[in-house]
Amino acid sequence: MPKSENTIKLNIDLLNPQSEPKKIALQLFHWILSAGRYLIVFVEILVLAAFLSRFKLDNDISETGEEIEAKTPFLESLKADEENIRRFQFQITSVKDLKPKRPDFINVINKIAAQTPEGVILSNMTFINSTGKVSLKLTGTAQNNDHLATFIFGLKSDPAFSGVNLSSISLDQEIINFSIDCEITKAGVSI
Repeated sequence: MPKSENTIKLNIDLLNPQSEPKKIALQLFHWILSAGRYLIVFVEILVLAAFLSRFKLDNDISETGEEIEAKTPFLESLKADEENIRRFQFQITSVKDLKPKRPDFINVINKIAAQTPEGVILSNMTFINSTGKVSLKLTGTAQNNDHLATFIFGLKSDPAFSGVNLSSISLDQEIINFSIDCEITKAGVSI
């Protein structure tokens, strides 16, 4: 017998009858049972992974503690060197802090030497460091008034010196003994 083209297919599902629809509560219960088991399996896998990683982390902590204990004597032996280095660094910073506050005394002496004529002999130079300024007292001898006047004028014209005053003068066997007071300015002296 040949097949006819007008055959009707009928699907019969005995587990899910089509005549009565499922209730929402029943559908939710079926979903919880099917998806919940996957959720429970996933949570169990996560808990087991955390439990097993605890052993690895405890091992890492103990190894790190052993390494620290092994290196502690070496670090303690370097304690004296570290103290010396810190002391040296403190000295360096102290010098760096003091250097800008003080004039360059070698440069000051060179400036005085450049202003000193041949007939003037300096016997004493006294630097007096007080808060914020450095005073200078020069004592010496000059062969005549012109040499002394040239020396004082040279100091007054130099911007490294301010307040140049002839504080004392005396004549001893045709040689002039003098004393000059002045202040050293930081603007005129390179630091």
